[in-house]
Amino acid sequence: MSDSVVEPATVDDIRKFAGEDEYPTMKAWAGKVDGETVALGGLARDAEGRWIAFFDITDEARPHKKLIVKTGKMIMEQARQMKLRFVYAMPDCNEPLAIKWLGRLGFKKDIRSGVLMRWENGG
Repeated sequence: MSDSVVEPATVDDIRKFAGEDEYPTMKAWAGKVDGETVALGGLARDAEGRWIAFFDITDEARPHKKLIVKTGKMIMEQARQMKLRFVYAMPDCNEPLAIKWLGRLGFKKDIRSGVLMRWENGG
């Protein structure tokens, strides 16, 4: 059985997924299996100042459903602790369960944008 953990993301974890040298302000978590980063998720500020939830996984992460759920819950707990009023997410159209999974985390369709989903602290 492989060892899986979720821990605060390092710059190296972020670089593995983003492949860039500059990143927005973010709070991120890394899902690791046998020491290898296979998932990265968190909260990042966009240019308009909104907090955006993001989650990216590799194929190696897919069999580790508990790791994926744990990471998602940790991200939203971080939003609660930060006392964020709203968090937005854009469901990945290539992930068939993205909308369902975001719904389980408390996101609802944002009627103003028509594309984003919105989580409301306490909502």
